Amino acid sequence: MKLCRNYEDTLNYTHCPRFYSHYSDVIATVLELKDVVIATDDRRLRKVCKILGAKVTGTIGIIVDAVLHGPLTEEEGKELLKKLDYSGFQMNVALYEKALALMGGVKFN
Repeated sequence: MKLCRNYEDTLNYTHCPRFYSHYSDVIATVLELKDVVIATDDRRLRKVCKILGAKVTGTIGIIVDAVLHGPLTEEEGKELLKKLDYSGFQMNVALYEKALALMGGVKFN
């Protein structure tokens, strides 16, 4: 089985059997637009988008961004993280703590 491990494989993703057909729209968008942010929690798609030069965020990143830029308060963001955790959303302790720190104004490099 051939896996997508490099840029050329990614561009010719039809030869990569582990890819889902709905990835094609996202990949096409990344290839067409130069400055794009992709929001997905799918590890494979995140990896491909990063290889192609896109910025990538996920559910937690969207919550953190919403706190930092206004629509949500820090408390609302923390509550959403708790609800995600209780619902079975997969996140490790380090990611949870980093999200809390970012919402509290701590900067990471």
